[in-house]
Amino acid sequence: MGKLFKSYAIVAFLILLGSCKSVDSAKQTTNGALDNSLLWKIEQKGNPKVSYLFGTIHLIPEKDYFFTSAMESAFKSADRLVLEIDMAELNDVSKIFSMMNMADMPGDTTLQDLLTADQYKEVSAKIQEKGIPIAFVERIKPLFISALLMQGDEGDNAKTNVKSYEFQLFGQADSLHMATGGIETIEDQMKAIDKVPLKVQAELLIQSLSAKDNDGYDQMVQLYKQQNIDSLAIMVQSQESGMDKYMKFLLTDRNERWISRIDSMMQGHSNFFAFGAGHLGGKEGVINLLRQNGFKVTAIK
Repeated sequence: MGKLFKSYAIVAFLILLGSCKSVDSAKQTTNGALDNSLLWKIEQKGNPKVSYLFGTIHLIPEKDYFFTSAMESAFKSADRLVLEIDMAELNDVSKIFSMMNMADMPGDTTLQDLLTADQYKEVSAKIQEKGIPIAFVERIKPLFISALLMQGDEGDNAKTNVKSYEFQLFGQADSLHMATGGIETIEDQMKAIDKVPLKVQAELLIQSLSAKDNDGYDQMVQLYKQQNIDSLAIMVQSQESGMDKYMKFLLTDRNERWISRIDSMMQGHSNFFAFGAGHLGGKEGVINLLRQNGFKVTAIK
């Protein structure tokens, strides 16, 4: 059973990696340089294949979920769905189990080594509220524990009725017998996690227990519904919780790597790229990076 919960924690984190979750709403703005749109057409000189870029929100209350006719049309015109990771990997039990060792802290380090006695008691209580014995997650890296505890804590509406755009799109692609892929692998994402020191991960875990950010989550959902990708990017990048210096590894470095992969994937294919909306906007977002590399990227409303 310990392996089951470790697997769940890994999947929870991979789905939420790149989510827009703000701790600093004061810095947010709705006056972005990019058009308010979640859907963008990507064109490349000399390439007859047109692809699309769509910004997702990894978890959203069911009542707020939407997918417009323009989004549906673009999706069905593509011959391949490309998510941050190919969701087919999450259906491969052997793949998930092979990643479990990467979720463990090195050596004989345990959660107790990173926390004070009071902090450890607080985390234990929260874990047990989920019906999980603390022994099952004792050696898991703290960011995975944060993701596990985050499940069902993003506001009253999200606790029971939530949707994931990734799972929705993947399910639709499967029903249409559409090819699927990932812009990166589970291994890529796990390596990005390891750039954040364990002590920092532990500090973020404690902060997440006391954070009262349902308002931030609700505001993020509203910005998503407004399709304001610049403000969503700011929500990701304006962290003051100690994560700001590591956003380069978790966000900007990944965005930069994706550009050459998008280029390669567009050769011979029309793709529907669907990434966390926080990756799209901003100076170092995917849209501006694509434009800097010669792609024509146009908003579709």
